[in-house]
Amino acid sequence: MRIPLPLPSEPRRIGVAWSRSSVRIRLVNVLLEEARAALNERQR
Repeated sequence: MRIPLPLPSEPRRIGVAWSRSSVRIRLVNVLLEEARAALNERQR
């Protein structure tokens, strides 16, 4: 059973923190590029 919310709610926001000197910095950069591309597609 679903209970309706009383008012419209804000969308969820996700934050990510990482060290720029991380050994996974290449993976982080790819993640950022993909997120930016998805955001650009969504705004069209």
